[in-house]
Amino acid sequence: DKLYLSCQKFNLVEMFQQSIEMLQLKAKDKDISIDLSVNLQSWQHELINDEDRIQQVLINLLSNALKFTKRDGRITVMLRSKGSNQNSAGEIEVEVSDNGIGIKAEDQDKLFEEYGRV
Repeated sequence: DKLYLSCQKFNLVEMFQQSIEMLQLKAKDKDISIDLSVNLQSWQHELINDEDRIQQVLINLLSNALKFTKRDGRITVMLRSKGSNQNSAGEIEVEVSDNGIGIKAEDQDKLFEEYGRV
């Protein structure tokens, strides 16, 4: 089966803010803060891609971070520019970090296996 993308223009920063807002109640129940740090040029906020798929990945990452972060923890979401200029959008790097239990070094290779679970 092929995955089809529905690409359209959207504001990446707003979508990240909305996704974080959707999970704030769960985070508040565990006294976990979720912070968003944006280091992008203003013209990089608008992008053409499949917003639903990107949001799905972000929510999965945030949900896992919430699941494995202890009470009074912190989750940080970072959006930053990599090698871009006004003629080329370059890359946008997304990082989700937390102070949860982490993944054992020997299990990290399994992260990108199909249906892998650690």
